[in-house]
Amino acid sequence: PAHQLAVGDCTGPLASTLTTVEPIEPVPCDDEHSFEVFEVVALTGESLPSPDTLRVIANNRCLPAFEAYVGVAAGYSRYNSLFLAPDQAAWENPALRQLTCLLGSSEQTLTASARDDAALFPSVGECTGPQDVPVLSLEVVNCSKKHHYEVYAEKKLDGDQAPDEKELAKLISSVCTAEFKKFVGKDAAGSKYEYTYFIPHADLWSKVKDRRLVCSVGSPAGGIEGSLKDAK
Repeated sequence: PAHQLAVGDCTGPLASTLTTVEPIEPVPCDDEHSFEVFEVVALTGESLPSPDTLRVIANNRCLPAFEAYVGVAAGYSRYNSLFLAPDQAAWENPALRQLTCLLGSSEQTLTASARDDAALFPSVGECTGPQDVPVLSLEVVNCSKKHHYEVYAEKKLDGDQAPDEKELAKLISSVCTAEFKKFVGKDAAGSKYEYTYFIPHADLWSKVKDRRLVCSVGSPAGGIEGSLKDAK
């Protein structure tokens, strides 16, 4: 059914048992959604390409389109990518002979378009699941649902090199520590909540575009519902 979707369309979760007879209805990208179409590739030839060939086409066409759409290579983006392709029944209809490239995840909720969003880390106001995972596996969740951390402060960093240890310590103090008290209403040292931070590693500084120090507050135990603002 992917022929119904165009670049820029967003959708809800996609079932793992999706078939070509099920319609996929677009939803507004500024509402809660799971996926966004970033490229549509016409398939040529008389017969349906094999699964391996479809994967090659997806790698050759979807991945470059992902970088052009989002602004950073897929390997350095917080968005996952996948593709929809016709089965043999759909192939019989020439209008359905296309491969649709999408970004997102059925397990996460997006609330805005991913176009030109090269952010690697979550943003202020977003909540996450556990953070003892690789950053690309970090789950962003609705803050009204149970979560582990909430982003409360960030600072965009300039320069061609990552801050050294002394510079980083000053940044953490002036941003994460100082803003913690303003946000939570209590010094971090006296709070039952901890703060964590994200910043690009020096080895990745030239490869990612998200050069921010991002501070979040919460607990590795999770179970937090709602915002921790003024939680004291």
